[in-house]
Amino acid sequence: MQANNKMFPTYVLIKAQRDHVTRVVEELRKFSEIEFSAQVTGRYDLVMRIKNTNPEQIYNIVDKIRNINGVTATNTFTPNDGFVNGQKFDAQGVWGFSLLSVNKPITHVIEKLRQLPAIYDAWSVPGQFDIIMSYKSKNYEELMKTTVEQIAQIEGINRSETLFAYQPNVKA
Repeated sequence: MQANNKMFPTYVLIKAQRDHVTRVVEELRKFSEIEFSAQVTGRYDLVMRIKNTNPEQIYNIVDKIRNINGVTATNTFTPNDGFVNGQKFDAQGVWGFSLLSVNKPITHVIEKLRQLPAIYDAWSVPGQFDIIMSYKSKNYEELMKTTVEQIAQIEGINRSETLFAYQPNVKA
């Protein structure tokens, strides 16, 4: 898995009041520390990725996000280990984010994910889920195909929840 650099990106999933989502998105775009944000399908309204930074900075950023008018809840995922494939991190194509629970060693599942070309990154995380990962493709049909025919078929994944992004904002 990851070798030298022990600072990893942090993912934050946000629930917001329905009539405040657009305003929350606008506020998130003002944060220089956020390298990706988008509205998503599923039980969360937004996903964002904070650049590699230290725990104190992450705490401060998430605290500021929780104080944005309309944000009702956040779930923060700070990885222990994982990988980034060599793909370009950009807003081209469509993005999906999956939260995975596994019943095999996490390292086994992450190594299997690494072999899939659509995967941008995958990280082991403590808490309700074991792995958070992001992936992209040219269109939603290909993204669904990757979800159903490749990711869901990996031995050791016993539960997944996938969020599809809408109009991502990427700061490279």
